[in-house]
Amino acid sequence: MANTYPKIVITLSDDSTLTWQDTEVIEADVVEEMHPISAILPISVLNLKIYDADNDFSIFDENETLAERQTIMLYENIGGTEHFLGKYYLDDWNVPDEQTLQLRAVDIIGVIDTTDFDGYFWDTLTDLEDILDIVLAGIDVTYDLAATLQDVQLKGYIKQGSVREALHQVCFAASAAVVTARSENIEIIEAPTPYSDAWHQLDIGVNDKFMDQPTKLKPLVTGIVLVSHTYERKEDLETVYEDDLEPGTYKIIFDNPVDVTSISGALYNDYVVIGTEDGAAIGTEDGLMIAAYADYAFGPNSITLTVPEPGGTVTIEGYVYRDNKREHSFSEDLVSFVKENVLKIPDATLVGTQNAATVLARLRDYYRGRYTHEMKLVPMTGDLYGEGVYGEGVYGWSTVGVRIGQMVSIASLQGPYMRAVLEKSNLNLTGGFLVTMTAVGVKSSS
Repeated sequence: MANTYPKIVITLSDDSTLTWQDTEVIEADVVEEMHPISAILPISVLNLKIYDADNDFSIFDENETLAERQTIMLYENIGGTEHFLGKYYLDDWNVPDEQTLQLRAVDIIGVIDTTDFDGYFWDTLTDLEDILDIVLAGIDVTYDLAATLQDVQLKGYIKQGSVREALHQVCFAASAAVVTARSENIEIIEAPTPYSDAWHQLDIGVNDKFMDQPTKLKPLVTGIVLVSHTYERKEDLETVYEDDLEPGTYKIIFDNPVDVTSISGALYNDYVVIGTEDGAAIGTEDGLMIAAYADYAFGPNSITLTVPEPGGTVTIEGYVYRDNKREHSFSEDLVSFVKENVLKIPDATLVGTQNAATVLARLRDYYRGRYTHEMKLVPMTGDLYGEGVYGEGVYGWSTVGVRIGQMVSIASLQGPYMRAVLEKSNLNLTGGFLVTMTAVGVKSSS
C-alpha cells in the first residue's frame, strides 16, 4: 500500500501561511456530507490534532495568530502525489495540553449558516443563476451550476434568516444538490435519485470493500404532502406597521412581501413615499413640496429607519402579498397492515404550482431509495474509472477519486447490487487514507 499523509495549509491573520504535514499531524479526520435533494444542507467538518513542538500557540495570544474563518486548504499525499481534498474555515481551536493544538474547521456551508440573509421576493419566474447570485452575494466563494440546471426558473419568497437556509430553499425548489467536498467552490448539481436515474459513475465490487458491509432498510415513506406557495398582491391598502418608537434606529421586518406606499409619523412628518432610488425617500406634504431623506433603507422584506426625536406613532402602509397555499400529495399503494408514515413539507416557499409536480416526483423517487449501505473502501491507487491505461497500469479507480454526490453501483455480499448515491464519507487521513462511505439507494440488476 502506498505511503500516505495529510498536508494542511492555513492562512493566518497577517495573510502569511503555515503548513503542517506528515508526522506534524497527529490526527486528521474529515466528515463530508451532502443531501441528494437538498432536504437539508449538511455541514462538512474537519478535525485536526497538531504536534506543536515549540508551543507556538496559546489561547492567551493577544495577536490572534489563529482566528475564526481563516482558510485551511487540505491535501493528502498518496505515494508521492498530492491530492486536494477541500477548502475549510477555522471554526474553533484550543490547546488541550503541552505541544498539542486542536483545530475544528467547517466547509462553506458552515460559514453561511452564521451569515445573515435579509430575505427576498421574486414575483415573476427568474433564472436560477440570477437567484443564486442574490442569495450568495457577498460570500467569498464562487459556485458552479450544472448545465442541466441552466434553464430552471423559480419564483416566490424567502424569509429573513441565514444564507444556508436561503440556499437550501433555492436548491430544494430547483431539484438540485449542493456538493462542497474536494473543491474550493460550491458545486450545484442536478439532484441524483437512484430510483429514477438509471446510470452510475463507479462500480464498487465486493472485494473493493472490507468485510464489514452492513446494509439497512429505512422506514417506508407511505405518502408525501407538499405545500405550494403562490403570492398575490391584495387590492386593499393596509397598515403593515404601527408603533410608538423612541429615538433610535429600527429594522422593521415583514412576514410577507409588501409594496410599501407611505411612512408617516415621528420620522417623516407625513411624507408620502413615491420613490426609493439611491436610498432616499421622495415625498410630498400637502402636495406643495418634495423633500428627500437619507435616514432609512428599504430591504427585500424590511425597512430600516431612524427616529431622531420623540414625536408620536410611526405608521407604515402598503399592499401586502397574500400567500395562497395548496397541497400536492402522493401516496404509495399499500396493503392494510403497513404503518402510515407521511412526510409533510409546508414551508418550501419557492415551490409554486408551476414546479410542485416536479419537486414532488423527486421527493417520491428519493424516499423510495430505502437501502442504506455503509462500506470501508480498500485503499487503491490507479486511474479513474473509465480512463484505464491498458498494458501500462491498473484499470479501475483510485480511492481518492470516490466522492460524495456520485452515483455508484455496489455489489453486496448477499448477491444483489445497489444503485445508490454517496451521501456521506468519513476520511481518516493519518491512518492510511481509510475512507468509509454511506450510500443510499435501491436494489438493481447490476
